[in-house]
Amino acid sequence: MNGVVNKKMKLAFCVKGSDFPLSLDDRFGRSDKFCIVESRTGERLKMVENTMKDLSGSAGVGVVQLLFEEGVEGIVAPHLGPTAEDARNKVNMKLWDQGDSKNVDDALYSWEEGNLKEITGDDKSQGMYRA
Repeated sequence: MNGVVNKKMKLAFCVKGSDFPLSLDDRFGRSDKFCIVESRTGERLKMVENTMKDLSGSAGVGVVQLLFEEGVEGIVAPHLGPTAEDARNKVNMKLWDQGDSKNVDDALYSWEEGNLKEITGDDKSQGMYRA
């Protein structure tokens, strides 16, 4: 475990549906929407529709660009595909695997406690899982 995270950061979570608690999607590029949260306060800043989910290819790359334009600094998600991972690295956006979290509140708490695995550019274990 990484220890408690104490950095203010704009985080994005992959979300499906609109019911509370907000359920995490197990897809990144094809998720329904993203919940953007200010990490220090837990304030939900914005819900962003995933306008890239119906693209025939490279939806994950489009999502990285969409989140970057929203000022997101970190993503809590399932694994990204290789092209989305490359795009994420190019804009210096951090990534944490959402692990077994089922909703945004649980994932944010796990992130704050340092219990989510950070995926780095050197981590070759990701790939096309659930991209």
